[in-house]
Amino acid sequence: MPKLDPTKMEDWQIAEAAEQDMMTVDELAEKAGVRKMELYPYGHYVGKLDYMSILERLKDKPDGKYVEVPIVRRDALVGLGGLGEASDEAITALAAGLQDPYFEARAAAASAAAALARAGAEPAALEPLRPELSARLADRAFEPRAAAARALGEIGAEGDTVVAALQRLYFDKVWKVRLAVFDALARLVDRDVLSAERAREEMGRVLITSTGYVTEYPLKNAYNRLHHAVEQKDGEGE
Repeated sequence: MPKLDPTKMEDWQIAEAAEQDMMTVDELAEKAGVRKMELYPYGHYVGKLDYMSILERLKDKPDGKYVEVPIVRRDALVGLGGLGEASDEAITALAAGLQDPYFEARAAAASAAAALARAGAEPAALEPLRPELSARLADRAFEPRAAAARALGEIGAEGDTVVAALQRLYFDKVWKVRLAVFDALARLVDRDVLSAERAREEMGRVLITSTGYVTEYPLKNAYNRLHHAVEQKDGEGE
């Protein structure tokens, strides 16, 4: 396996390099001392454990050392968004999650903030997250940038302020981030936080090219959703 240097490699490069020598789930189970009948494999690299049988077998063994892994933090943050309750403890955890060293955890924290907003959380309760969400727009990984943009579209109370923060992403090198910008602008319009006129001005400034051969054009679809939201608001004002 090549040396994985997080100071010189992007997150996706580290993931790609690590996959070259990834162990199968059977190899991992054998290395961890899991017996064959305690493992339920799903393909070569994914599986579930019969943890009750494992706990019963090891009940008389001394406790091991707990090691927290990044995916656990990511999944915990996803769970916070699913709770639908913006308690002080949840907001504190999400604020910490937005600064997590693992890029998927940072993205999960931003997505959880958006989920809480959609679930009806009071904007004032989510306001403490806004500065850190704005900071994530400059994240070196594109997933947190996209998730933060969508979250600001859900919780931003001042449309012009959110637009000013999103403008740095208008020419982002990753088209999925620019797609998230369109989604955020559309939500601001839907929530009556941003005027249709201002949204129309901004949507023409976002780079609308993307790479890859796909049967659909997601970035153009997002543009059209925003255009529809703007036209609908214009119709309501007549």
